[in-house]
Amino acid sequence: MLEDTLDTPAEPEPLDSAVSELEQPDIQAAEEIDPSISIALDNAAAAVMEQIENVWDDVLQGIKARDRTLFVLLTSSGGVKPIDLKDDMIVFEVKNDWQVKRIEQSAPRRLIETVLSKCMGTNYRISCVVEAQGRENPNVRREQIRDSRKDQHVKAAINIFDADIIDVEHNQ
Repeated sequence: MLEDTLDTPAEPEPLDSAVSELEQPDIQAAEEIDPSISIALDNAAAAVMEQIENVWDDVLQGIKARDRTLFVLLTSSGGVKPIDLKDDMIVFEVKNDWQVKRIEQSAPRRLIETVLSKCMGTNYRISCVVEAQGRENPNVRREQIRDSRKDQHVKAAINIFDADIIDVEHNQ
């Protein structure tokens, strides 16, 4: 019986899973140790959101060429707007639950993701939140950075000095 266990080698663990666990750092733990990592991530997300805002009209036109009904849904009543970025998922703010259900159906979702990814040059997924839900727990620093990046003087400083925004102070 002992010979049977010696003759059959144990299945080794796949090397890919062990390597992938080592390659994926714990970002949250790293942020707690070094707050500059969190600041850098917020700056990167703000830059991507700014890029999304810049191409959003092109995205809408691409959608309009393929599905006019979806285009109207995305532009009516103040429209749908990108509000946050979580990894490769862009979060859009919509006016009501009906819009969420309609946009997150398979075909409209695929179309939006395809056109958006084409305009951005990178694959993105989408998610929708109703206006009130999206604002209940926003990432305050990320919102402040996004707002600050819209100021022409801040834009100039970022471009000239290849800088990142590390904090936002408000004069009271």
